[in-house]
Amino acid sequence: MIASEGGAGVIMASRSFVEAMKIEPLATLDGWSCEPDEGHHLMSRVLRRHSRAVDQLGLLFSDMTNLRTHQEDYGFAVGAKGEALLNPEQVIQSHSLWGYLGHASLYATLALAARYPNALRNRSAFLFGADHSRAMLTLTLAAPSAETGA
Repeated sequence: MIASEGGAGVIMASRSFVEAMKIEPLATLDGWSCEPDEGHHLMSRVLRRHSRAVDQLGLLFSDMTNLRTHQEDYGFAVGAKGEALLNPEQVIQSHSLWGYLGHASLYATLALAARYPNALRNRSAFLFGADHSRAMLTLTLAAPSAETGA
């Protein structure tokens, strides 16, 4: 949960829970990869591993900032496996909209990926943890509902 003027939250649940509760999810998690240690070029390793596990990476979102370490790590990842990404030169960055939110930047980036107006349903996020870890996850947005149009 992110408590603020607008408030926000993310609920991640297993498929069986979603079906039992008859919840209509905004998106499903297709896969994720993580490198928890500190080091150089962690995002390159995450992207190589993730692109082997997930077929469609879709639009790319990130919570990276203008820190040199984030920019270099992203640059090496794109250099190593940029062909797997749909928009590597124009990554959609959550911090450019709201500023850096620390540990909450994960949730802001997920919310942006889930609600970003684009016809492509596959979305991936490069996540730069406040603890120097790196992760990537891929979502598939739910098909638009006939009732809500969303």
